[in-house]
Amino acid sequence: MRQTNQQIMADVTDAVNVKRIANNTVKYERMNGDVVYRLHNTDIVTKHSDGTFTLNSGGWKTITTKDRINLYAPAHVYSGNGTWYVEKIPFFDGMRVNADGTVIGADQDKADKAEKEAKALKAKIAKFVRKIDDCEELPMPNSGDCWICGMFHPEPANDGNKLEFNHIKGQSGPGGDLTCLMSHIDEGYLHGSLLVNAMRWKGYTDQGISLYYGMAQRPGRGNRDAFKRALRQYLGRKLGLVIR
Repeated sequence: MRQTNQQIMADVTDAVNVKRIANNTVKYERMNGDVVYRLHNTDIVTKHSDGTFTLNSGGWKTITTKDRINLYAPAHVYSGNGTWYVEKIPFFDGMRVNADGTVIGADQDKADKAEKEAKALKAKIAKFVRKIDDCEELPMPNSGDCWICGMFHPEPANDGNKLEFNHIKGQSGPGGDLTCLMSHIDEGYLHGSLLVNAMRWKGYTDQGISLYYGMAQRPGRGNRDAFKRALRQYLGRKLGLVIR
């Protein structure tokens, strides 16, 4: 989804010298002298008057966000094991770096906690996704499914030629009530609407999803790899893990 400058800057009240610099990305200045690089509705890099930088994903740990941060800030953000890192320190929103890219006042306890939580969440999701193989028949959406999951907006966004997860909150990125997703994982509640949401988010049409259901229900439980891959990535993305 291509946003106009007005849409990108909708909730910013102190901006001057707003300039479009890339797809869905603007550069602007604040009255206090800060220079800000904004992707969609998130200030991903803020250069302060003292020469330091503040980094922020806004919860959108996508390839585009990482690439933009690396382009407009001196830090090198890289990913591994579902987590972003800067100088081997797990990335967290609000992280500050010097002009040479070194992390300022890194809170190692906070960084370690973030890494531990990411690994635990990844393991939880992996265990939940394995339930797909345990089902005699893959569940189809029905009226008894979680009503929050039933409100899913099916449209992903296209950023150039790449499928990019939508930055409009309430669609296919973080935001909204995510407690239901965690409760489904914790309770082992795999339902049809959740599977269809994951497949739609991944970019499959409803016709394509129907075909994959047909393959998954064949004798011997069929081929369910597409569902497992989509569900793993969907849950990880919605709950804040890095998706490559």
